[in-house]
Amino acid sequence: MPENLTLERAALRAEWQQKTIKDDPIFGTVMTNPNLCAELLRRALPELTIQWVKDADPQHTIQATPTAKGMRRGL
Repeated sequence: MPENLTLERAALRAEWQQKTIKDDPIFGTVMTNPNLCAELLRRALPELTIQWVKDADPQHTIQATPTAKGMRRGL
């Protein structure tokens, strides 16, 4: 494999490992998978007994009024 391709792959791998739930690709993956979504909620809210998640869905844009700023929310 050419050296520049190896370096590029290493850089992409390092960048991917820096991603968190705050990043859209990770958030979207978790929110569209009911098992991952339930696990995230269990870890974030250990005081609740979460057994399953129905209809996991990625974030949507919400606008309360025509003059209000839009807001993004998850499930």
